[in-house]
Amino acid sequence: MIKFVSIPVCGLIICGVFCCTVSAQVQDKRPDDICHLLFEDYIAQHGMINASTVMAAAHIVAERGRYNEFWKTVLKELQKGEDKSEWGCVLVLGKMLFIDAAARDAIKNEKESGERGQWVASVCLGSEVVKELVLRGKAADRNRVDYYAIALMLARVPEATEFFRMILRDETGKRYMNDAQFHAALGLALLGEVDGFEWLIRKCDDQ
Repeated sequence: MIKFVSIPVCGLIICGVFCCTVSAQVQDKRPDDICHLLFEDYIAQHGMINASTVMAAAHIVAERGRYNEFWKTVLKELQKGEDKSEWGCVLVLGKMLFIDAAARDAIKNEKESGERGQWVASVCLGSEVVKELVLRGKAADRNRVDYYAIALMLARVPEATEFFRMILRDETGKRYMNDAQFHAALGLALLGEVDGFEWLIRKCDDQ
């Protein structure tokens, strides 16, 4: 039976929405000791750390590090290919991309309405983040691909479309799990792709 709401998704969405309620944010690109310490101790971890602690640290790093370009440090750690830090890095980048997606919506709405909102919206992450997540997601095994499916689903970027479809087709022989396929289908649906809606409706009918 498919799990329509998973704990990681709830955590990302709740934390992301909270970040978006912050009013004016100053894009301060000075070194951030708090980001660095939390990242080193809880994200780029070298031991067993409770998942809820990692998620709490990831929320703070994502909120602070998105504006001061700390996301570049997170991306570099992910590119090292360390198993212990992979989930934490993708979690942080997914949260940042979620806020960027909300920022794109806010900027679009401001242009269409001519009215400026309370939140000073800005897109902070470079395009290389999505490219790296898609590349690593395609190579990930069935136990890790959901990290990337969730992050890219929250990002709402068309560059992830074929990655989502790869998971739904499951033609790689990896036998992707239901959670990963659900997040891939939701990612497609959020992009307005019909096959995402069809998969979700079909699974609802199967219940």
